[in-house]
Amino acid sequence: MERVLSALRSTETKTRLMGVTYVETFLEEDGWEEILTALVGCLSDNNAKVTQGSLRMLAKLIASPNKPADHIRGFFTLLWGPLKEKLGDSKAPTREAATFVLLELIEKIGMASVMDRLRLCTSHKNWRIREQVLVCIRMTMERFRDDPQLICQDGLLEMALQLLEDSSKDVREASLHVIHSLYVIRGQSLLLELQSKNLRPTHMRMLMSRLNDKESPDANHTITESIAPKRPHSAIRAPSLSLPSGSVSALSPAKAKRSVSFSPPRPASVVPVCAYSDKEVQQQMTIVTDGLAEHQEWTTRVKSLQHLQSLVEKGATQSSVFATALKVMRDRIADQVGDLRSTVTREACSAITALARAMGDAFHPFVEGFLVVLFKSVCVTIQVVSVSADTCVQNIIKSTVVGYSKAIPKFIEGARSKSQVIRLHCVEYLTLAWKTWDSAAFDRHVETMAVLLPSIIGDAQADVRAAARKCFWAFHTVHPHRANQVLDDLDAATKRRVVGEMTTTPGPAPSSARPPPRKSILDTSAPMPTTAKTAHPPAASAPVAIGPRRVFNGADSDLPTASAQLAVGPLRVPVPVRKQSVRTDDRMEDQAAKKPTSGALRVLNPLAVPAPSRSGDTVAAPVYGGALRVEVPTAPSRAETSRRRAADDNQLDERHNAVPSDLWEKRADDAMWSVRLETVDYLARLVPGAAAPDAAKIARVATSRLTDSHFRVAQSAMRLLALLIPLHPVAVAPHLKGALPKVLAKLVDPKEGVREQAAIVLEAIVSSSALYDASVVLAWVVPSMLEGPVKVKLLVYNFVLQLLPNAAEFCGSPAALRSLVLKLADSIEFDHVAERGTLTVVTNVLEKICELYDASFSMVLQQLSPSKLGLIQKCINIQASKLKRKHEMPGPLLSPERSSNQPPELLTNDDWLQLLAANNASMEEKLVIVDKMTHELDARGAQALGAAIEWPRLVLVLLDLALENQSNECKVVQTRVMKALQIALGTPEYRAAASGSVEPLILQLLSRTSQCSVLGLYFVEKVVTLVLSTVPATQSIRLLVALVKSTLHESLQVQIGLKALRAAIDAISSYDALHPGEFDLMTTAVIQTLQHANSVVRKNGVNCLVALYFLGGPHFVRHLQSLQPQYQKLVSLYIEKEQTRRGDPQR
Repeated sequence: MERVLSALRSTETKTRLMGVTYVETFLEEDGWEEILTALVGCLSDNNAKVTQGSLRMLAKLIASPNKPADHIRGFFTLLWGPLKEKLGDSKAPTREAATFVLLELIEKIGMASVMDRLRLCTSHKNWRIREQVLVCIRMTMERFRDDPQLICQDGLLEMALQLLEDSSKDVREASLHVIHSLYVIRGQSLLLELQSKNLRPTHMRMLMSRLNDKESPDANHTITESIAPKRPHSAIRAPSLSLPSGSVSALSPAKAKRSVSFSPPRPASVVPVCAYSDKEVQQQMTIVTDGLAEHQEWTTRVKSLQHLQSLVEKGATQSSVFATALKVMRDRIADQVGDLRSTVTREACSAITALARAMGDAFHPFVEGFLVVLFKSVCVTIQVVSVSADTCVQNIIKSTVVGYSKAIPKFIEGARSKSQVIRLHCVEYLTLAWKTWDSAAFDRHVETMAVLLPSIIGDAQADVRAAARKCFWAFHTVHPHRANQVLDDLDAATKRRVVGEMTTTPGPAPSSARPPPRKSILDTSAPMPTTAKTAHPPAASAPVAIGPRRVFNGADSDLPTASAQLAVGPLRVPVPVRKQSVRTDDRMEDQAAKKPTSGALRVLNPLAVPAPSRSGDTVAAPVYGGALRVEVPTAPSRAETSRRRAADDNQLDERHNAVPSDLWEKRADDAMWSVRLETVDYLARLVPGAAAPDAAKIARVATSRLTDSHFRVAQSAMRLLALLIPLHPVAVAPHLKGALPKVLAKLVDPKEGVREQAAIVLEAIVSSSALYDASVVLAWVVPSMLEGPVKVKLLVYNFVLQLLPNAAEFCGSPAALRSLVLKLADSIEFDHVAERGTLTVVTNVLEKICELYDASFSMVLQQLSPSKLGLIQKCINIQASKLKRKHEMPGPLLSPERSSNQPPELLTNDDWLQLLAANNASMEEKLVIVDKMTHELDARGAQALGAAIEWPRLVLVLLDLALENQSNECKVVQTRVMKALQIALGTPEYRAAASGSVEPLILQLLSRTSQCSVLGLYFVEKVVTLVLSTVPATQSIRLLVALVKSTLHESLQVQIGLKALRAAIDAISSYDALHPGEFDLMTTAVIQTLQHANSVVRKNGVNCLVALYFLGGPHFVRHLQSLQPQYQKLVSLYIEKEQTRRGDPQR
């Protein structure tokens, strides 16, 4: 036994398998507890043979009669975890073995001891565990069928009903088996309890059909009614009973009782009898209304909707109080249709469908309110929601034959909607209503439908047009005369499509659309002898049959009278091979009639065959007994069809030429897009030879159709405008200002053809710059640059770039050019994040302005604010590294080989700034300039820089020089630059001028942090600290507080601002030196940084709070107490560290 235990506890699979094989011999010996523990450990083995063998041994060990139940119960906790996992194993033999172990365990220690663990497994994430638990329960009930008292039925039915909603089909099937096993044990009492559970109708029908397929349990297996709990009659209603075929009196009472079926009633014309009194209906409807409240959980609302459907199925709609109660909950049901959860929407649609079917015509007062919310759900992109709403509307229409007159205006309004989906569905609903409802429901809407049909037949979407043609024929079935009038008002192409729909749509064709009767070889006046085998001709309204038709022993009734009858057996007569297309143009019909036909069809023993002639008369053929081949019309070939279409187009052009010019605008505004498109295309052909008055009208039509709802019309309008621009500039000029924004908006249209045509229009304007003043065009375009998407603005900038060479008047005016430069600066500031190509496009425009209009651009730059100038410099530095100015003439560079004894040459302020910013100067030359400037400043002070010194520009140029190489190593350049900055910023002249310009200078310095290295950030921080040291501490604090509070700055800028604020706080001597309220303003601004996403910013914020604590003392305590506990602890910890560092822990 020791060797077996050692083998079972081994880590090698083969050794364990050998132990499982030989363990059966020792199951009945003492020490079986150790064997059970070892076998449980083997359940974790990955080898299926080891696992299955261990499970078999465990089942034998538990089933052994020598093992007391109390001892086995003590090992249940140890055994349950691994056993549960094996219930969900991927291998079926392992699951079966685990189920068998669980059955033996239930039989040994009782089902009540295991039921709690089994109930928890019903919510396990592994569906196989849920299935095997149900299988085990069903097998347990089969074992204990003879003794039902051993079965723990507490909560068993609720558990099975819950798993009917499971996502796995196998779990749902297993739950049905459990319910059937309960039915075998409990009998009719289970059915009564199911009726009280308010199950979903689908589940109820499935359960009843499953239970009715099985034979009712015998008396020996049914728990007597004395054992089953009594239920009050008010809580349980008798279900609808359906008896099997045969007389009830012929059955014995016992058999009649067992034959009772609780299946739901089959669809029949019998009205269901209400199973509730009026008071009970009112109570149940109140419960449903409360369950549909807005504050209820979605699961509660779903159950309330299912409860409502259950009431409807049980005949509650027959109650006199049902309609009144439904009015109260109508709005709440409508709210469920628009719920965000598809399950709630689906149940709400099912409830509305059930109400409509049960109430019939009484549902009319509720239709209008439900249709409004259903239309909103129809156009939802979630398929479950849209399909449920669409099916619900169709069921509402089918629920009555009289019709809902209140629904028709809603359908018509939806057919005119801007949404394509709603238009399509509403046209389909109208078609279904015309086919289903009585015509009296449409009496007030016949003329409205007649006006609506042309617009929807010519809709921009193909599927809406197809549905509209079907709706037309449904309308024609009821009102043929009015439908024919609508058909006559349509154009020829649309009319052909509508008539072509007649072959697939039931109903008679209109008289005007039918082809005129034609004389053929079948025309005759002699009656045909009627026999039993005579083939009757089709009705006048039915289409002619296709193919040959057999006539038995006689002639067709249409054949002319012959001098002799030849009864020679069956005859074959020709019929039209294909239905000819209907043409309303008589000229085309005459042309088709004169066209020679080809093809032949065999006629056996005809009496008389008329031969076609050019004059149209028929010539009698000689009668003889042989076969005759005659010609019949055949289908035209593709080439003939294409030639015929080309002829139709030429005829259309001729008809348009006859149209007066005063009707062009009317046709261009037609409701049908095809008419608008034909008109615009026709006007495009008239442009080359159009006179001045006609060109003005054409230009007006082109500009008005640029924003047409149909993309093909808008595309043709832009093509027309592109033709007009070079040929008729006088006619286009008054409309060009209004057309430009429309054309620019089309540059980002989803249709590629529209985008191409918009680009062609702009190219036509640029190429015709001699005809149009480019300065005037720029004056129109510039105000609209920042109105619209970023992509549109970039395309506008490219258009402006092409107009700049010819816009001397616009760019020569500093005021006009300043507006353009400000737009460019705003794009740099706000649009470069959204669109990566913004800086490139804007830089191209700025460079072109610098190149062509240098003087005006220099004047504009002097008028810009420092922030806007910094944005322009940032963009130019990326590409050109310099803004060229006309008054800045290049000076001679200093030679580095100059002798130290030679006196230095005096350089002006402009010379120093120009040479330091020069792009073509080497680093050695710039260092010479820095040394020279440092020497002059040290010796002569600010007088060496001149009277009109630009201090901000000097600081920025020196900082740019320090950041130029972007190096992480400290070099000579940065050392000399920092020395020059310290000397320049330390002069009294700079301190006197710094108070008015420090704020824009700080913002421009911080803007350099976006593209700096780590060393570059260090120099930016040092320069900011030097600049702030030149102004009083209180002034710098106000500036830094505004910087820290702003959310528009980057984290690096906030970080530098907090460091500078910490230095400024330390520079303040005492709390009394601050203005009233200034300390609270600082503390509030710094506290906000504790919520920043950047950890370095948060760290600097804590350092500032520590400095504020030592500055304010007791004034800081209330701010510290207002912080959250974690921040209070953090700040207090840093305060204690600072106290220890300062050596003043008592402060």
